[in-house]
Amino acid sequence: MMRRGYRLLACVAGAVFSLLTVAAAPAAATNDRWPPTAPSGLRVTEFSFTWARFAWNPSTDNTGVHHYLFEISDTTWKQAVTETSTSRLGGLEPGRGYKATVRAVDRAGNQSPRTTIEFTTLRRTGPAPTTPTNLRAVFVDGKAASIAWDPSRHDGFVYYEVYSGGVSVATTASTSISIDEMLVTMGTIEIGPNFFTVRAWGEHEYGSELSNGLMVTVQ
Repeated sequence: MMRRGYRLLACVAGAVFSLLTVAAAPAAATNDRWPPTAPSGLRVTEFSFTWARFAWNPSTDNTGVHHYLFEISDTTWKQAVTETSTSRLGGLEPGRGYKATVRAVDRAGNQSPRTTIEFTTLRRTGPAPTTPTNLRAVFVDGKAASIAWDPSRHDGFVYYEVYSGGVSVATTASTSISIDEMLVTMGTIEIGPNFFTVRAWGEHEYGSELSNGLMVTVQ
């Protein structure tokens, strides 16, 4: 009877020890108070009018770097999280100066000091394409078969992006596009009312203002 009781106590003690070991494991990570070293050599490796690509030398840490927080600031912050020592951010304005920063974060959440550089995107050298005008539906046998618009003026190549309800549904180098092409071939619009607008794009991601809207009932 005593042997059986001893075995029971031993099992209970072992289970308690296991539970304590498991519970203590996360605490080990929180005991890490050492931040990673600051990333060095932050640099712009490629940039354009509305985006830029960056690289930096990796940080070191006693438990290993988990990820990097990369940010670009102007009036607001644009942030990216990456596990590599490179990043690319878009949505920038041409010819504008920005400040880019990067910091390393380890598995315990400790953050390194920031590394910062300043850069300027490319500046536009000419006017944007003019806004497409006279957006209209073209009917065949009483049914809207396509939408069309008058061409934009621009010193260079121009293509057009078509939107329905503010969502991009097609691009074309022509000044018209078939309803069936968007409905059947592309599958980007639906039967029923569609509110179309068009934007012209020139070289180097240079876009016009949106055209006036056009409501078309797709059958």
